[in-house]
Amino acid sequence: MHHLATTTRSHESQQYSYTQWDAEKIHGCICDLGYTGYDCSLRVCPSGDDPLTTSQTDQEVQLFRCSADNTSGGYVVLYFDGRPSAHVAVDATTTALRTALETIPLIEQVVITYT
Repeated sequence: MHHLATTTRSHESQQYSYTQWDAEKIHGCICDLGYTGYDCSLRVCPSGDDPLTTSQTDQEVQLFRCSADNTSGGYVVLYFDGRPSAHVAVDATTTALRTALETIPLIEQVVITYT
């Protein structure tokens, strides 16, 4: 069992602590991929498009816009189905972005186009 509530939050350059609530009492499991439930004993049922459907392409298109001042560095983390990517630098190349996205277990192949 893990504590699921955080007791501190960071905002800009300050960190705040919560002391007035029951954060130490909120517990639950962080399940492995493919499992769910309060004790991770339930299998996740497949959802989405039927993979046996013929005459179609199995792809999803996402538009991501990022505006950043790359002189100060920094990174973003992208999530797909609740799973995080590796850090993506604000000045990442298409190869670096593709590599970071492919670290997400559910993503098999990525095609990147910058405009």
